[in-house]
Amino acid sequence: MGVACPRPGHLARLDRPTKGTLMERIHQEPALTLAMVQAAIALAVGFGLPVTPEQVALIVAFSAAVLGWVTRTQVTPAGKPDVR
Repeated sequence: MGVACPRPGHLARLDRPTKGTLMERIHQEPALTLAMVQAAIALAVGFGLPVTPEQVALIVAFSAAVLGWVTRTQVTPAGKPDVR
């Protein structure tokens, strides 16, 4: 399977997984990583991981803060709104 590539005469391959370290993937997709962390926590608690609701809240809050910071490094502010 291929799609048009910016370089003439080449096709971009979509059927191969992208290569990269875990940290590269986290930096590329921080919002997806946050969702996966939170889903993994919910799944583990649902299957009986012995953590209190307070501990779950702390883990989720910490992961959201760290990955929110990573997300912020990947975006550009739109600038100040022109409010009159």
